[in-house]
Amino acid sequence: MASGLSPGGHLPLLYLPGSSQPLLETFAILRRLAKRAGQYGVDEERDYMADAAADATVEFRYALLDCAFGSPEAKEAYVTSPQKRRHFYIVTEALLQRFGGSGPHAVGSSSSFADAVVFSVLWDDAALYGLDKELWSANPKLAGFFRAYMAQQPVLGWCRGMRADLCDAATAAGAAPHL
Repeated sequence: MASGLSPGGHLPLLYLPGSSQPLLETFAILRRLAKRAGQYGVDEERDYMADAAADATVEFRYALLDCAFGSPEAKEAYVTSPQKRRHFYIVTEALLQRFGGSGPHAVGSSSSFADAVVFSVLWDDAALYGLDKELWSANPKLAGFFRAYMAQQPVLGWCRGMRADLCDAATAAGAAPHL
């Protein structure tokens, strides 16, 4: 950023009330806010699982951004290569299974910052490249998480404002039976 507020030169920046310096970096901001809400820093094992689930999305996010802003070949490789999109769905499915995510929770049975991280990557992927019924069918825990997280009223309202067509496709039984 030209202002010099972010040493890395990118967003997000978040000012907390009474703070003269912005918070930097997505996961650090989310962890800080979760800690303020009493959802982080209390249970070491749960924190580890939330960190691991969130960190697992980093490579997914980079690959997604690379193909979104890269060449047509990059997009094709992301969508068709077994090491790209399909791999990330499989890895995320395995993590949700391992960490006992249920409903709209990536980790355990209560909210964590990882919920928003995992959902946001899946949302961006679906918004850019569509809902691949085969991927969702092969990853039922992930599909259930996506559907349950999006069904939360504040999230659903935001999603509908961004892409109502994607919300309808993801929730309509006939359009996407496993979502």
